[in-house]
Amino acid sequence: MNKMITWLQLTGAVIVVYLIWERFRQWRLAGNLPGPSTVPFFGNALLFLGCDVQDFVDRVTQLQKRYSNICRLWLGHQLIVCVAGSKTLEIIFKSNDNLNKSVHYEFYNDFLKGVFVAKDEKWRGLRKIVNSVFHNNNVENQLNVFNNCFLVLSEVLEKRSGGETFNIDPYIHRCLLDIVCKIFASSRIDIQRKDGVTYSEDVRLATQLTNHRFAKIWLHSDFIFNHTAAGKLKKATINKILDFGMDVINERREILNEIASSTSEDVNPNSKTFLGQMMDYAEARNFTDRELSMSISDVLIAGSDTTAGAISYMIMMLAMHEDIQEKVYGEIQDIFGDSKRPVELQDMNRMQLLERVIKEVLRHCPPPHIARRVDNNIKLENTTIPAGSTLYIMLYKLHRDPQYWSHPDSFYPDHFLPENIERRPKYTFLPFVSGLRACPGQKFSLMMMKIMMVTILRKYRITTNVQPSEVDLSLVFMLEISNGYNVQLTLR
Repeated sequence: MNKMITWLQLTGAVIVVYLIWERFRQWRLAGNLPGPSTVPFFGNALLFLGCDVQDFVDRVTQLQKRYSNICRLWLGHQLIVCVAGSKTLEIIFKSNDNLNKSVHYEFYNDFLKGVFVAKDEKWRGLRKIVNSVFHNNNVENQLNVFNNCFLVLSEVLEKRSGGETFNIDPYIHRCLLDIVCKIFASSRIDIQRKDGVTYSEDVRLATQLTNHRFAKIWLHSDFIFNHTAAGKLKKATINKILDFGMDVINERREILNEIASSTSEDVNPNSKTFLGQMMDYAEARNFTDRELSMSISDVLIAGSDTTAGAISYMIMMLAMHEDIQEKVYGEIQDIFGDSKRPVELQDMNRMQLLERVIKEVLRHCPPPHIARRVDNNIKLENTTIPAGSTLYIMLYKLHRDPQYWSHPDSFYPDHFLPENIERRPKYTFLPFVSGLRACPGQKFSLMMMKIMMVTILRKYRITTNVQPSEVDLSLVFMLEISNGYNVQLTLR
């Protein structure tokens, strides 16, 4: 017994010495990084007392303006290194190290357990499935789905045209959810005309509640959070999100049963959608339907919610800048004339102004930040970001840095004229991030944005009473306009 106690004491002592040495190593390396003064135990945490997530982003941005595009923060014992410079980001994104998301993303694990938050080998396996779905040929083959769903949207919006102000965002979200379910799961449900589909609203609420938890350190405990009103509301909301996913799964099973019993030569039983591949993945691991629903939620959300937010923002920008809207409409007229033919692949290469508008939208409202766990030291030119810290990548700051952007806070599509792109360093525009963990749906998203705007602008003129100075952004998954996307539509 005494020998066992001695070994336990020795093991405990070794662990304590290791933790102290590891903390000393971080302190030593962090000492070379600029940042605000710290106080014992709290570090810099008192600077963020009472902050919500949006306040945190704003205050970190102000700190980076004061120090540099790389600065450090201590939140208690946790070292956070904030970066927003193009040279630093090039080193980070070109490396095959440090690909795992930070521990903070685990707060999404109650409804997202797919490629978005996966780590190590699990991420690599899921990424192969996602990459196959977003392969260029697969995306290009979905043009009919895009065109048809956007025509339904155009018809639905006609009931709201005529000068009355309304929030167009829910219509955009439902349309993109319709597209994603049709492409990724071969769904036959017409979500845009189906009553009671609240998936996009539920995702927004669950994300807001998760963001609320980020900002309150005492809510990081599952036990405490789950007993709060916010925790109980999130649990109920997540149940609705996962129920939607399970409805999509059950519909897919019915379709597969029909295929299996069909004698038609036009049916290919071996064709695999994203959901089909994920069902095979889940079966091999004995997942329940709820676990499968959690594994597909991030692709459903990433494929619909983020792009929908960007499209809604673009609609508002064109409504507020009618001169740019009319130039885009002129470009559309040059391509299509008065015809009503659908958008084809070759048409999109001619939409140069619209592409500049889309890129400027993505400069304004990307995911404002991403956080990664630093598993291996990151060696920079004059310093080192130590392993064990959290890397906080400030896309919000990067996309508004006046050394890269001539009109950092304005909506200015000429930022993306070829000559202006040529003058900027690489890694100054990263709406889809970069490197091995970059968003695989970039082409998918850009195609949807182009076809939707063509469909809407061919039929409607968009106006708004909101002024650019009145736009207030808040954080959900991406930056969104706080007071909604309130516009008027007039038939052309």
